[in-house]
Amino acid sequence: MKVFGSSIQWMAALILSLCTVFIQAEDKAQQWRVYIGGYNTPDNFGINYFDYDSNIASLTPKGLAIATDNPSYLISNRDGTRIYCVNETASFEGSGTVSTFEIITEDGTLNEISKYSTEGTYPCHLSLNKKEDRLITANYGSGSIIMFPVSKRDGDLGPRIAFFQFSGSGPDVNRQASSHAHCVAFNPQQTHLYCCDLGADRVMTYSFSRKGIPLTAAMEPYIEATAGAGPRHMVFHPRNPFLYVLNELNNTITLYEAEYDTFFWRLIKKKSNHKDGKLTQIDTWSLLPNDFIGANTAAAIKIHPNGKFLYASNRGHDSIAVFAINDKTGKLNPVDFFPTGGRFPRDFAIHPDGKSLVIANEGSNNLTTFFIDPETGVLTPSGQDPVKSERPSCVLFVPVKKK
Repeated sequence: MKVFGSSIQWMAALILSLCTVFIQAEDKAQQWRVYIGGYNTPDNFGINYFDYDSNIASLTPKGLAIATDNPSYLISNRDGTRIYCVNETASFEGSGTVSTFEIITEDGTLNEISKYSTEGTYPCHLSLNKKEDRLITANYGSGSIIMFPVSKRDGDLGPRIAFFQFSGSGPDVNRQASSHAHCVAFNPQQTHLYCCDLGADRVMTYSFSRKGIPLTAAMEPYIEATAGAGPRHMVFHPRNPFLYVLNELNNTITLYEAEYDTFFWRLIKKKSNHKDGKLTQIDTWSLLPNDFIGANTAAAIKIHPNGKFLYASNRGHDSIAVFAINDKTGKLNPVDFFPTGGRFPRDFAIHPDGKSLVIANEGSNNLTTFFIDPETGVLTPSGQDPVKSERPSCVLFVPVKKK
């Protein structure tokens, strides 16, 4: 009996110890916030934020993170201490601006560090390189891009170090009367910078030096898209040299293969006739069901962290189109179309664990959440009712910085 009693005590101690470890592990689990960019309304003027429970794909409103003018697109640094946003206006000395914010660890609110002119109108997109020492912004209204240095000490921007003005037009007289830079992105190798020009139906290419300054256009400075397509946003495959461009005006996705020479091959060729980031068009797919009748404009495009699925949003059909990606060829195979639970889905973001996403439905002023099956790509509503958000245009997941 004494041995039996000792065994019970030992087992109880073991269970208590395991429970303590489990609770501690739960406490140390990564927490997340969702920051929402949008456009000014009488009831909203700035960036709002939410706590996010990734286990149940649930949003909890926290309120206004900071007041700022038309913060239509947001990005953050990797460790969750800074947020950068475009202020999509032309009100700052005839220009838009890019703002830098510090995230206050204690409550998630933001503190403005600086605001710089983008030297162009209605900036709509921005991107950081992997070293996080260069930030590039696209001016939609005036059709230009501008690059700033980023301080390693505090994440603040410095005076601009590169600027490129585009020109051109397309057949859509309402949307393509002039150049409209809409998206900027660095390739995974960080050797080139690309920009979607919706107004001129082009994807621009720049060589990206070791110092991070695109000194000149690449050997082939751009590739022509289908006339009237309106290249809007793009995303690179995480493993393979595939670039997917979402075309807003004709509601398609185009696959390009990106070609790069190795460092030693460049030395041998002496920079003559080398590939230099060249894009080759492979194929194009519709973002809409064959039986859809009505107006639609494509909006956002994302790739699942596992590289197996591509997602894109439809404004009009009000859906997320899901495609399976062939890992060898990059070609797409349609999976299905999933209603977003709101109208005019402007943007969405996939959680870093690949198990859920949040959609910004600009037309119905709400956010909706879905689970993702990483094996099939299928979306399932989380069960949470749509969460109110005024004119949301961007969704950003940010890890909560530990104290």
